[in-house]
Amino acid sequence: MCCTAFPHHAEATSYRNASRRFSMIKQIAAATAAMLVAGAACAQDMTSLQDYSCNDGSDLSVAYINAEGGSALAVLLIEGRMHIAPIAVSASGARYVSAADGGYSWHVKRDLGILSRTRDGTDLAAGALYCEERTAPAPRDCNHGVTRGDGVTYMIEDTTKGNERCDLRVPVQAGQEVSAIWMQDSAHMIHILDAKDQALFETFPLTAEEDGELHLRIGLPQSYARRTGAAQPFALAITVK
Repeated sequence: MCCTAFPHHAEATSYRNASRRFSMIKQIAAATAAMLVAGAACAQDMTSLQDYSCNDGSDLSVAYINAEGGSALAVLLIEGRMHIAPIAVSASGARYVSAADGGYSWHVKRDLGILSRTRDGTDLAAGALYCEERTAPAPRDCNHGVTRGDGVTYMIEDTTKGNERCDLRVPVQAGQEVSAIWMQDSAHMIHILDAKDQALFETFPLTAEEDGELHLRIGLPQSYARRTGAAQPFALAITVK
């Protein structure tokens, strides 16, 4: 997944770039995992991707794969690298191990997981991370007003906190140009979504290819939201003409 970002200052730009890389890595991991089992199209139907927050402040993304033959594996995204971990023996929950010696063990039960290194087939307690499943709240509508002049301008003035996101759906006609201008410094990011709520590789300004709605989603990068904790305001003007 890629995102459309508009830099205001150096700090905000660095967070956007980090979030863009993280999102793209997640998508690559899911695609790679799908190809590990027979038939990519079939595998995608049996793939789920879950994000976790760990006790050291880091994020962990895991793609879970269940193959038709009954085998299962997890793709762990650790420090920007993928680790393929087949399912292993576990007394409770599900345990995935990338390598019995010098690899990673991911032991998950319900919404909690433990990430540890392995040595001689044993999970090492030293340095283990305790992670909790992270579920973002459902997006809400952005607070906005509409003005008409040289085109139609949607003026969004809102705040978000943590993983909170807001959506705006803008009616467009084929051939119309859509532009976006941030009205104040903010670390927020704007994503252009398709019909399946997946982010598109699009940047502003853009030209609408067909009649319909442009679906926008606005929120803070995860790393920035975790660091600040407080609600962050933003102001954004979307113009269609």
